[in-house]
Amino acid sequence: IRYLLYEMLQHFIKKVSNNAILSPSPRVLVCVPSKATQVEKRAIRESALSAGASVVKLIEEPIAAALGAGVEIDQPRGSMVIDIGGGTSEVAILSLNGIVYSESLKVGGDKFDEAIQAYVRRKYGVVIGESTAELIKLQGGGAMLHCLDTLIEQSTGIPTRVADDPLTCVARGGGIALSLMDKDFDLFSEE
Repeated sequence: IRYLLYEMLQHFIKKVSNNAILSPSPRVLVCVPSKATQVEKRAIRESALSAGASVVKLIEEPIAAALGAGVEIDQPRGSMVIDIGGGTSEVAILSLNGIVYSESLKVGGDKFDEAIQAYVRRKYGVVIGESTAELIKLQGGGAMLHCLDTLIEQSTGIPTRVADDPLTCVARGGGIALSLMDKDFDLFSEE
């Protein structure tokens, strides 16, 4: 896995470096799961440096997702972020630019696909395949499933909103964090 990560990073770093004439090696920001171990984080950092990055910073995915969703995580109050991925979902409580608590659940988009298939079969008596269920889900993604925010709010009693563009929250948040790399913000994961 480490070799594949190195190859992928090297490809993208070369692509960026070829487009920038006489510029220093690129600075790289990598979004990592909040439960990534120190060994995993070190492997990511070393792979990026070996691939040609001049500076490597890591940011935990829930922080990037919150930044991308416009959540004010620098406030002294808790904000919960749920980042629904393909195979897992990360739930984190954020405050003062950091993660207070996080949990990774083995429930994600794949389970949503299965639930969509079961619902259509039960409600309409029609069997749909994985690809059809995936298409139904993608017409807004896991976070945009109809009434998911209402279900979460009713189950937890916590006011819930879906980000404007949940499919790109982590990437947009990574971009915001990248612009803050030179500033004295405590958003980045330590090695």
